[in-house]
Amino acid sequence: KFGPLFWLLTISCFVIYGCVLPFNNVASGILLERNLFASPPENCHLQHSDECTLGYLQEGTNPSLDSTGDGICHVAPSQAPLLPSSVNFTTSDSDKSNTWEETSYVYSNLGPHNVDCGDPFWLEGCTEDYCTKQNDATEHAGKIMSIPYFISALFSPLLGHI
Repeated sequence: KFGPLFWLLTISCFVIYGCVLPFNNVASGILLERNLFASPPENCHLQHSDECTLGYLQEGTNPSLDSTGDGICHVAPSQAPLLPSSVNFTTSDSDKSNTWEETSYVYSNLGPHNVDCGDPFWLEGCTEDYCTKQNDATEHAGKIMSIPYFISALFSPLLGHI
C-alpha cells in the first residue's frame, strides 16, 4: 500500500513535468520571436542592400539607415540586425571559401530562413552580426528555459523530506 507521501510526490511530478515539458517544447521559439530576436524595424534598410552586413566579405561598412531619411536606423537590442535583401557569392569570391558548406550563395530575395549560422559563409563571412546576435539570443533563451528544471530540483528534496 502506498502512503499519502508517495501520492503527493507522484502528483507533484506529473504537475511539474506536465507544465515544464510542454513549455520547453514551444518556449524557445516564442522567446526568440517575441523577446530576444524579434524582426528588425520595417522602416530600416541597409545602405547597400545587396552587400553583406559584417564579415570578411564586406569591404568597409554597410550601416542600417532609416527609410524616412533621418540617418542611422536604431535597431533595439531585442531585434535582429538587418539582412541584405540579396547576395551573390561563389567559392571564387574568397580564399576562405574552402570552409563554406555550399559552392555558391545566390539569393535574390534573402530572408532569415536562408541564413544558416552554422555555415562559416554566414557566420564569419557575410552576416556575422546577425549570427552572433542569434547565437546570443538562443543561449539566453536556453537559460530562461532551464529555470523550471532548477525549481523542480530545489523542491524535490523538500518534498521528499515531507
